[in-house]
Amino acid sequence: MLKKYLDEKVYDNALESTSEELITQLELLRDSGKLPISKEAIVKLNKVLQTSDLVKFAKSQPDEGTAKVDRDTIENMLRETKQAIPEPTEEELLLNEEYRLEQLRKKKQKKIIYASITGVSIILLAVMGLGIKYGFSELKDEVFGHPTKELMEGKWIRSAYGDPAIVITTPIVLKRISNEQLEAMNTQSFAYGSMTSNFALILNTTQIPESAQASMSSDSEEDTETEAQNIDLEQVNEMTLQRLTQEGATNLIVKQEEYSGNGLTGMKAFGSLNVENPLTSRTVVANYEIITFQQENSLQQIIVFYQQGDNYAEEIVKKVLDSAELKKTEE
Repeated sequence: MLKKYLDEKVYDNALESTSEELITQLELLRDSGKLPISKEAIVKLNKVLQTSDLVKFAKSQPDEGTAKVDRDTIENMLRETKQAIPEPTEEELLLNEEYRLEQLRKKKQKKIIYASITGVSIILLAVMGLGIKYGFSELKDEVFGHPTKELMEGKWIRSAYGDPAIVITTPIVLKRISNEQLEAMNTQSFAYGSMTSNFALILNTTQIPESAQASMSSDSEEDTETEAQNIDLEQVNEMTLQRLTQEGATNLIVKQEEYSGNGLTGMKAFGSLNVENPLTSRTVVANYEIITFQQENSLQQIIVFYQQGDNYAEEIVKKVLDSAELKKTEE
């Protein structure tokens, strides 16, 4: 009881202190004036603690008279200590209450921190498990989203563009592009995105003037009427690539081959290019495909761009190209 009182009122570690440490601390407090009790009271308490230690450790059993004297000594020490310690003022009580509330706040804050750490750990373990099972790239796309994934999984639209028309299925409606250069080329153009986008699609339909037909066809004079319609599609693709370089494309890797798919035949130029994103000033490495068809006195082009390593964009490109049809010119 005495130790508990001393621990609460005199110094914090009284309960954990040995008898010798307790007496030493009381003497220091007395000598410093912080605990005004008599030296005689400390001496008597020391004898009581020694007797108590013998009972505790040596299993000694004091006689009844000694036990009574020890109890009286402890009660006197307790009474003298209480008298020596002044009653706390209202300000001290207020400070103690603030301290108690602060300790409660810190304790509550620790519980919140521990709970948060536990929650985050559980989430991280779950993410790691799902990442190992399904792949971290796919998991990231599911959690944070991905532009081309959203396009791929959205509602697709089938529309006709230009005259004669390219009929095609796309994940988004294409917007008509109009400018003086396109008008001068007698070209109708419809587009979504640009070379720096995750995915971009451009459809061009160009009416070929008779003069251009003659210059781009075979020089043979034997079948002029027939061969005037045979436009060099590979040359058309090369002209399109030149326009891309004028628009900022660099380091073009180019391959050309005949294209055949979904009943269409034409010429395809494909490869990769670098282009600077004007918003971030970072260089984007993009794949491209340019497919050119000829229909009577017109040319149709399907141009796609998509960033390298984007599996969703590759799926979109395949689905778009597989859906393309050319609508015959109505007479």
